Amino acid sequence: MKARPSLAALLLGLSSMLAGCASNDCSSGSVCGNGNAIGSAVTGSSSPTEASDPLTFTVEENDPWDACDNGQGIVFDPPVPRRELSTELAANTSVGTPQEARSYRERLAAFDDGHHGTPANYTLIGLNVQGTSRRAVTIKDVTVHRLTSLPVPAGAVRVQRMGACGGANLNRFATDISSSHPVLTFTEGESAAGTMRTRGFPVQVSESDPENLVVFAYALRDSHTFVLSIEWSSEGVTGTTEVRRHDGKPFAVTSARTVEQLGYGQDGGFESLVGIFDPDNPF
Repeated sequence: MKARPSLAALLLGLSSMLAGCASNDCSSGSVCGNGNAIGSAVTGSSSPTEASDPLTFTVEENDPWDACDNGQGIVFDPPVPRRELSTELAANTSVGTPQEARSYRERLAAFDDGHHGTPANYTLIGLNVQGTSRRAVTIKDVTVHRLTSLPVPAGAVRVQRMGACGGANLNRFATDISSSHPVLTFTEGESAAGTMRTRGFPVQVSESDPENLVVFAYALRDSHTFVLSIEWSSEGVTGTTEVRRHDGKPFAVTSARTVEQLGYGQDGGFESLVGIFDPDNPF
């Protein structure tokens, strides 16, 4: 089984992609963009002058079923009959072309949604942000907003596809969605010049100078939905841009610590899994 090229490229090229261009950095003693002047606040794509949002972004999550992406599988509540689930997962053996692989992933994602499945333990969010014009936009911060939190029912089950392809996921920010007040914590980063970053924000973006961010969002208890919010300023105007999944739904993650855990092997059978998710050594 092969990893998705787009996500693999995002993760493997993180050392150069995460930081965008070296000019994105804003030193603590410098003035970024327009000096972070505080003007009329805007939310989303509207502004006092009805100008378009100065930012655009694309979002990609790791595939929780893909062992090559270190996927932790899906938590189902209620559990899906094993025969039905095995049929869906076994269909992967017939995947050949990239188009067929994408079709399969979309079908499996629809299957998960239809059976109330959410990513187990963590989700890895790749966020590419860039400006919509030549003018510089300063990203002052990215925040996380939890929308819902529910206990994980005792009858739920986590199912993970077994196997491995090597490599490791990298990330720049981490957040415990199950904490009382989840925040994004900077973990690591590197500029295009190869220098290590010591903080995450502020950074500048423009149409030709994007910034790539990776958010490692995990849960140690309960089931949660959440969104991200980009706080920016440009030419005297400040605003926020909300980030959701590509289909408009909020991101979701469910802790699998208290539920039955099963592995789906390459032979098509299920086996019990032992172990507790550790965010300090997740992969």
